[in-house]
Amino acid sequence: MQFTPLSAIPLDEILSCFNASFANYFVPINMTAEVFEFRKKATRVDLDQSVGVIDNGELVGFILIGVDQWNGKKTAHNSGTGVLPSHRGQQLTEKMYAHLIPQLRANGFEQSILEVIQGNNRAVEVYQRVGYEIVRGFNCFSGELSRTLKPIPSNYSIEKSTHFDWESFHSFWTFETGWDASKAAVEQNASAFQILTIQNSGEIVGYCLYTASGSIAQIAVARAHRNKGLGKHLLKTIQEEAGALKINNVQSDQWATLSFFQKAGLKNPVNQYEMLMSL
Repeated sequence: MQFTPLSAIPLDEILSCFNASFANYFVPINMTAEVFEFRKKATRVDLDQSVGVIDNGELVGFILIGVDQWNGKKTAHNSGTGVLPSHRGQQLTEKMYAHLIPQLRANGFEQSILEVIQGNNRAVEVYQRVGYEIVRGFNCFSGELSRTLKPIPSNYSIEKSTHFDWESFHSFWTFETGWDASKAAVEQNASAFQILTIQNSGEIVGYCLYTASGSIAQIAVARAHRNKGLGKHLLKTIQEEAGALKINNVQSDQWATLSFFQKAGLKNPVNQYEMLMSL
Protein backbone atom coordinates (compact mmCIF):
# COMPACT_ATOMS: atom_id res chain seq x y z
CA MET A 1 0.00 0.00 0.00
CA GLN A 2 1.09 3.56 -0.63
CA PHE A 3 -0.14 7.02 0.38
CA THR A 4 -0.78 9.70 -2.20
CA PRO A 5 -2.32 13.19 -2.37
CA LEU A 6 -5.86 12.92 -3.66
CA SER A 7 -4.96 15.52 -6.29
CA ALA A 8 -3.22 12.62 -8.07
CA ILE A 9 -6.48 10.62 -8.27
CA PRO A 10 -9.27 11.30 -10.80
CA LEU A 11 -12.39 12.75 -9.16
CA ASP A 12 -14.60 9.93 -10.45
CA GLU A 13 -12.40 7.39 -8.65
CA ILE A 14 -12.56 9.41 -5.42
CA LEU A 15 -16.35 9.58 -5.69
CA SER A 16 -16.61 5.84 -6.39
CA CYS A 17 -14.51 5.05 -3.32
CA PHE A 18 -16.53 7.55 -1.27
CA ASN A 19 -19.87 5.98 -2.17
CA ALA A 20 -18.60 2.43 -1.66
CA SER A 21 -17.20 3.38 1.75
CA PHE A 22 -20.47 4.93 2.94
CA ALA A 23 -22.94 2.50 1.38
CA ASN A 24 -23.59 0.78 4.74
CA TYR A 25 -23.00 3.81 6.97
CA PHE A 26 -25.32 4.88 9.82
CA VAL A 27 -26.91 7.17 7.26
CA PRO A 28 -26.19 5.54 3.85
CA ILE A 29 -24.70 7.99 1.36
CA ASN A 30 -24.67 7.75 -2.42
CA MET A 31 -23.60 11.08 -3.90
CA THR A 32 -23.92 12.14 -7.50
CA ALA A 33 -21.00 13.97 -9.06
CA GLU A 34 -22.96 17.23 -8.74
CA VAL A 35 -23.67 16.77 -5.02
CA PHE A 36 -20.08 15.68 -4.38
CA GLU A 37 -18.79 18.84 -6.07
CA PHE A 38 -21.18 20.98 -4.01
CA ARG A 39 -19.98 19.42 -0.77
CA LYS A 40 -16.34 19.59 -1.84
CA LYS A 41 -16.69 23.33 -2.39
CA ALA A 42 -18.73 23.90 0.79
CA THR A 43 -16.15 22.19 2.97
CA ARG A 44 -13.28 23.94 1.13
CA VAL A 45 -11.55 20.67 0.24
CA ASP A 46 -7.94 20.96 -0.91
CA LEU A 47 -7.03 17.75 -2.71
CA ASP A 48 -3.31 18.51 -2.36
CA GLN A 49 -3.71 18.35 1.44
CA SER A 50 -6.02 15.32 1.30
CA VAL A 51 -4.65 11.80 1.41
CA GLY A 52 -5.54 8.51 -0.23
CA VAL A 53 -4.37 4.91 0.15
CA ILE A 54 -3.63 2.90 -2.98
CA ASP A 55 -3.57 -0.91 -2.97
CA ASN A 56 -2.86 -2.77 -6.21
CA GLY A 57 -3.68 0.34 -8.21
CA GLU A 58 -7.03 0.92 -6.49
CA LEU A 59 -8.04 3.74 -4.15
CA VAL A 60 -9.12 1.89 -0.99
CA GLY A 61 -9.19 4.68 1.60
CA PHE A 62 -9.10 8.46 1.87
CA ILE A 63 -9.30 11.51 4.12
CA LEU A 64 -10.66 14.64 2.48
CA ILE A 65 -9.20 17.80 4.02
CA GLY A 66 -10.91 21.19 3.92
CA VAL A 67 -8.77 24.26 4.52
CA ASP A 68 -9.74 27.57 6.12
CA GLN A 69 -9.33 29.83 9.14
CA TRP A 70 -11.43 28.69 12.12
CA ASN A 71 -11.54 30.74 15.30
CA GLY A 72 -8.48 32.62 14.09
CA LYS A 73 -6.38 29.53 13.38
CA LYS A 74 -5.34 27.80 10.17
CA THR A 75 -7.50 24.69 10.30
CA ALA A 76 -7.72 21.35 8.52
CA HIS A 77 -11.28 20.01 8.44
CA ASN A 78 -11.77 16.29 8.00
CA SER A 79 -14.50 16.54 5.39
CA GLY A 80 -14.82 12.79 4.98
CA THR A 81 -12.92 9.65 5.93
CA GLY A 82 -13.67 6.42 4.12
CA VAL A 83 -12.24 2.92 3.81
CA LEU A 84 -13.57 0.24 1.48
CA PRO A 85 -15.25 -2.66 3.32
CA SER A 86 -12.63 -5.04 1.89
CA HIS A 87 -9.84 -3.13 3.66
CA ARG A 88 -11.36 -2.48 7.06
CA GLY A 89 -9.76 -3.89 10.18
CA GLN A 90 -6.28 -2.82 9.03
CA GLN A 91 -6.19 0.47 10.97
CA LEU A 92 -6.03 2.43 7.74
CA THR A 93 -7.55 5.53 9.31
CA GLU A 94 -4.81 5.68 11.95
CA LYS A 95 -2.18 4.99 9.28
CA MET A 96 -3.52 7.79 7.07
CA TYR A 97 -3.40 10.17 10.02
CA ALA A 98 0.16 9.08 10.83
CA HIS A 99 1.03 10.16 7.28
CA LEU A 100 -1.18 13.26 7.30
CA ILE A 101 -0.43 14.94 10.65
CA PRO A 102 3.28 15.68 9.99
CA GLN A 103 2.30 17.07 6.58
CA LEU A 104 -0.32 19.37 8.11
CA ARG A 105 2.09 20.61 10.76
CA ALA A 106 4.76 21.28 8.14
CA ASN A 107 2.23 23.30 6.15
CA GLY A 108 1.39 25.54 9.09
CA PHE A 109 -1.91 24.08 10.27
CA GLU A 110 -2.65 24.73 13.93
CA GLN A 111 -5.65 22.49 14.45
CA SER A 112 -8.01 19.99 12.84
CA ILE A 113 -11.75 19.58 13.34
CA LEU A 114 -14.39 17.11 12.19
CA GLU A 115 -17.95 15.97 12.77
CA VAL A 116 -18.87 12.37 13.55
CA ILE A 117 -22.24 10.75 14.18
CA GLN A 118 -23.00 10.09 17.84
CA GLY A 119 -23.42 6.36 18.25
CA ASN A 120 -20.63 5.60 15.81
CA ASN A 121 -18.51 4.62 18.78
CA ARG A 122 -15.81 2.90 16.75
CA ALA A 123 -15.13 6.07 14.74
CA VAL A 124 -15.22 8.26 17.86
CA GLU A 125 -12.67 6.00 19.56
CA VAL A 126 -10.39 6.03 16.50
CA TYR A 127 -10.46 9.81 16.36
CA GLN A 128 -9.76 10.03 20.09
CA ARG A 129 -6.75 7.74 19.71
CA VAL A 130 -5.47 9.96 16.91
CA GLY A 131 -5.76 13.00 19.20
CA TYR A 132 -9.20 14.57 18.77
CA GLU A 133 -11.41 15.62 21.68
CA ILE A 134 -15.17 16.24 21.69
CA VAL A 135 -15.86 19.98 21.92
CA ARG A 136 -19.61 20.22 21.30
CA GLY A 137 -22.67 18.31 20.16
CA PHE A 138 -24.96 18.96 17.20
CA ASN A 139 -28.57 17.90 16.59
CA CYS A 140 -29.87 17.28 13.08
CA PHE A 141 -33.52 17.76 12.07
CA SER A 142 -35.60 16.80 9.06
CA GLY A 143 -39.20 16.28 8.00
CA GLU A 144 -42.28 18.45 7.52
CA LEU A 145 -44.19 20.92 9.66
CA SER A 146 -46.86 19.21 11.72
CA ARG A 147 -49.36 21.99 12.29
CA THR A 148 -51.19 24.83 10.60
CA LEU A 149 -49.72 28.21 11.46
CA LYS A 150 -51.49 31.38 12.49
CA PRO A 151 -51.11 34.18 9.93
CA ILE A 152 -47.87 36.11 10.17
CA PRO A 153 -48.38 39.35 12.18
CA SER A 154 -49.46 42.16 9.88
CA ASN A 155 -46.42 44.34 10.58
CA TYR A 156 -44.07 41.65 9.25
CA SER A 157 -43.49 40.31 5.77
CA ILE A 158 -41.36 37.56 4.25
CA GLU A 159 -39.32 38.72 1.29
CA LYS A 160 -36.91 37.09 -1.14
CA SER A 161 -33.49 38.68 -1.38
CA THR A 162 -30.37 38.35 -3.48
CA HIS A 163 -28.08 40.07 -0.97
CA PHE A 164 -26.16 38.29 1.78
CA ASP A 165 -26.40 40.88 4.57
CA TRP A 166 -23.84 39.12 6.74
CA GLU A 167 -23.62 41.87 9.34
CA SER A 168 -27.34 41.64 10.06
CA PHE A 169 -27.44 37.86 9.76
CA HIS A 170 -24.60 37.32 12.24
CA SER A 171 -26.20 39.67 14.76
CA PHE A 172 -29.15 37.25 15.06
CA TRP A 173 -27.03 34.20 15.93
CA THR A 174 -27.01 32.55 19.35
CA PHE A 175 -24.26 30.06 18.41
CA GLU A 176 -21.57 29.67 15.77
CA THR A 177 -22.39 27.43 12.84
CA GLY A 178 -20.57 24.23 12.00
CA TRP A 179 -17.88 24.17 9.31
CA ASP A 180 -20.16 23.27 6.39
CA ALA A 181 -22.87 25.85 7.20
CA SER A 182 -20.56 28.80 7.83
CA LYS A 183 -20.40 32.04 5.88
CA ALA A 184 -17.40 30.67 3.97
CA ALA A 185 -19.29 27.47 3.11
CA VAL A 186 -22.30 29.38 1.79
CA GLU A 187 -20.15 31.75 -0.24
CA GLN A 188 -18.45 28.82 -1.98
CA ASN A 189 -21.85 27.82 -3.45
CA ALA A 190 -23.59 31.19 -3.29
CA SER A 191 -25.58 30.69 -6.50
CA ALA A 192 -27.19 27.54 -5.06
CA PHE A 193 -28.72 29.34 -2.07
CA GLN A 194 -32.04 31.10 -1.77
CA ILE A 195 -32.32 33.95 0.73
CA LEU A 196 -35.51 34.61 2.68
CA THR A 197 -35.74 37.60 4.99
CA ILE A 198 -38.31 38.76 7.51
CA GLN A 199 -38.94 42.49 7.20
CA ASN A 200 -40.35 44.80 9.86
CA SER A 201 -40.76 48.45 8.82
CA GLY A 202 -38.05 48.01 6.21
CA GLU A 203 -35.61 46.37 8.63
CA ILE A 204 -34.36 42.78 8.39
CA VAL A 205 -35.24 40.97 11.63
CA GLY A 206 -34.82 37.36 10.50
CA TYR A 207 -33.53 35.28 7.62
CA CYS A 208 -32.94 31.82 6.21
CA LEU A 209 -30.43 30.47 3.69
CA TYR A 210 -31.49 27.26 1.95
CA THR A 211 -31.12 25.24 -1.24
CA ALA A 212 -33.77 24.07 -3.70
CA SER A 213 -33.87 20.69 -1.97
CA GLY A 214 -34.99 22.25 1.33
CA SER A 215 -31.59 21.92 2.99
CA ILE A 216 -31.21 24.84 5.41
CA ALA A 217 -27.73 26.20 6.09
CA GLN A 218 -28.71 29.03 8.42
CA ILE A 219 -31.90 30.33 10.02
CA ALA A 220 -32.24 32.95 12.76
CA VAL A 221 -34.55 35.67 14.09
CA ALA A 222 -33.46 38.77 16.01
CA ARG A 223 -33.89 38.27 19.74
CA ALA A 224 -36.44 41.10 20.13
CA HIS A 225 -38.69 39.52 17.48
CA ARG A 226 -38.75 35.91 18.66
CA ASN A 227 -41.76 33.92 19.95
CA LYS A 228 -44.06 35.41 17.32
CA GLY A 229 -44.10 32.48 14.92
CA LEU A 230 -41.78 34.20 12.46
CA GLY A 231 -39.26 31.37 12.25
CA LYS A 232 -42.01 28.84 11.56
CA HIS A 233 -43.27 31.01 8.71
CA LEU A 234 -39.79 30.89 7.20
CA LEU A 235 -39.93 27.10 7.43
CA LYS A 236 -43.43 27.04 5.93
CA THR A 237 -42.30 29.13 2.96
CA ILE A 238 -39.37 26.80 2.30
CA GLN A 239 -41.56 23.71 2.66
CA GLU A 240 -44.04 25.08 0.12
CA GLU A 241 -41.16 25.45 -2.35
CA ALA A 242 -39.09 22.36 -1.61
CA GLY A 243 -41.31 19.83 0.15
CA ALA A 244 -39.31 18.34 3.00
CA LEU A 245 -36.98 20.30 5.29
CA LYS A 246 -33.53 19.46 6.58
CA ILE A 247 -31.09 21.25 8.86
CA ASN A 248 -27.89 19.82 10.30
CA ASN A 249 -25.69 20.77 13.22
CA VAL A 250 -27.86 22.76 15.61
CA GLN A 251 -25.73 23.15 18.72
CA SER A 252 -27.01 20.72 21.34
CA ASP A 253 -27.00 23.12 24.29
CA GLN A 254 -29.22 25.66 22.52
CA TRP A 255 -32.44 24.53 24.18
CA ALA A 256 -34.67 27.25 22.75
CA THR A 257 -33.53 26.50 19.20
CA LEU A 258 -33.93 22.75 19.67
CA SER A 259 -37.42 23.30 21.08
CA PHE A 260 -38.30 25.50 18.09
CA PHE A 261 -37.58 22.70 15.60
CA GLN A 262 -39.24 20.04 17.75
CA LYS A 263 -42.43 22.08 18.21
CA ALA A 264 -42.49 22.75 14.47
CA GLY A 265 -42.80 18.98 14.01
CA LEU A 266 -39.38 18.14 12.64
CA LYS A 267 -37.76 14.86 13.64
CA ASN A 268 -34.31 14.50 15.18
CA PRO A 269 -33.04 11.25 13.62
CA VAL A 270 -29.34 11.69 14.25
CA ASN A 271 -26.87 13.78 16.25
CA GLN A 272 -23.19 14.52 15.78
CA TYR A 273 -20.11 15.48 17.75
CA GLU A 274 -17.72 18.19 16.69
CA MET A 275 -14.19 17.09 17.57
CA LEU A 276 -11.01 19.15 17.68
CA MET A 277 -7.32 18.25 17.63
CA SER A 278 -4.47 20.70 18.22
CA LEU A 279 -1.54 20.17 15.87
